[in-house]
Amino acid sequence: MAKDPAILFYTGDFLVGTMRMSYEQTGKYIKLLCMQHQSGGFLTQEDIDFVLSDKDKNVLSKFLNTKDGFYNERLKEEIDKRKAYSESRRKNRNSKKKDKKDMSNICQTYVEHMENENEDININTKEVINVIKKKDLITKKKKEVKHHCGEYNHVMLTTKEVEKLKIDFPDYLDRIKRLDEYIESTGKVYKNHNLTIHNWATKDKKKSANSNSFDERVRIAEEKMGKWKVYKGLRIGYQKRMKH
Repeated sequence: MAKDPAILFYTGDFLVGTMRMSYEQTGKYIKLLCMQHQSGGFLTQEDIDFVLSDKDKNVLSKFLNTKDGFYNERLKEEIDKRKAYSESRRKNRNSKKKDKKDMSNICQTYVEHMENENEDININTKEVINVIKKKDLITKKKKEVKHHCGEYNHVMLTTKEVEKLKIDFPDYLDRIKRLDEYIESTGKVYKNHNLTIHNWATKDKKKSANSNSFDERVRIAEEKMGKWKVYKGLRIGYQKRMKH
């Protein structure tokens, strides 16, 4: 009989089973499953060593090691179910009885051999996908390592955040130092030090604008006062001349 080119693949079960695997490990896992299916149900030690490394223990745990070789138990069950279905269908077609009863047997055989019997397991695939997305987000955050900055090492910034501060503030080192010393002296805790530095910069800018506005008002007032003094001096001089 020709090699079976396909098997049933339950996506929800697969997502749950690979929840704690990285994308690279998931790829290795699916490759080994394909190799097991195409090799007749078992993998050799050479197959395992070719695909997996020492860090892929969670992938290797999906395969049982027997004297015949390595195999994934769930995949073997699906292969056996499909073989049984194919064999029963072949026998039914070769039978001389071609009445409706035989056709009913064929349909019944399909149900018995091809359906997944784990009906009690109700997997919400959308929930599984949402969990995977959260896991990916957590993984990305973990990759962005934060470094201790400042004399007291209180300020935590990623390399990307430091580079952005360099662009935004020529005096970025002074701003980091200011936050670091403030935390050291007060013991205050900030959730996001990068955001805190930017917030402080915004407040400083507003204070500077208000200060400039006040200085401008003083200058204008002093200028007006100076003009008034000149005018008053001229008027007094004129009045004195008129008296003479």
